[in-house]
Amino acid sequence: MLLLTFLKILNKIFAQLKFFTYLCCIKFKTMTIQEQIRQDLSTAIAERNSELTNFLKSVVGEYGRQVKKELSDAESITLLKWMHGNAEVMGNEFEMNYLSQFLPKKLNEEETNVIIEKIIADNGVTSIKEMGKIMSALKQYPGIDNALASKLIKERLS
Repeated sequence: MLLLTFLKILNKIFAQLKFFTYLCCIKFKTMTIQEQIRQDLSTAIAERNSELTNFLKSVVGEYGRQVKKELSDAESITLLKWMHGNAEVMGNEFEMNYLSQFLPKKLNEEETNVIIEKIIADNGVTSIKEMGKIMSALKQYPGIDNALASKLIKERLS
């Protein structure tokens, strides 16, 4: 009987903890990149920042041109990388700075080389003919510069 009472009390405590955890998740839910951009647009409009407002409207417009209207963060990063590249070609420092906050940090040559060496060791790659295996394995690492990776792989396997 005492054990049954104890289990009922424990059950109530766990039920309250689950509810509290649920409320915390709702209250502290992290925003997706797309939601953050929409919030930044609202703030820019409220602050009457016309340069940022116009730019963010174009970013939101790019989201609207996508097949899926709500993109995951990975899909958003792909879209924002493309937009960052366009801004870089146009020399628009303002747009590049804004978009950079959402993009993964570019890995330098040393960090890229460490990852390449690990992939080569893990997959037993011995010739340049197997470069495709390494390049496909590098896709899981955000921030890899493919041109630099290609150069390093060729140097390592030649």
